[in-house]
Amino acid sequence: LHCETCVFAKSHKSSYSLRFSSSSELFELIHSDVWGPSKNLTLIGMKYFVLFIDDFTRLTWVVLLKKRDAVFSAFTAFHSLI
Repeated sequence: LHCETCVFAKSHKSSYSLRFSSSSELFELIHSDVWGPSKNLTLIGMKYFVLFIDDFTRLTWVVLLKKRDAVFSAFTAFHSLI
């Protein structure tokens, strides 16, 4: 049995670079991701969340949301925080 995907998944690379991005200071580059809707609501009725990750320090902030369209207001609040 020859599975091409299995062969690629087991491939090795001799060396990887230590950093994939080029941020050299705090909050120079922020990654974000929105997840949801969750099948189960939190106790206060939240079913989405958005992550903000600082590329330089890898510090992560999680913001819970009731609706997906609240992402922009969550970002502006995060931006004013930093």
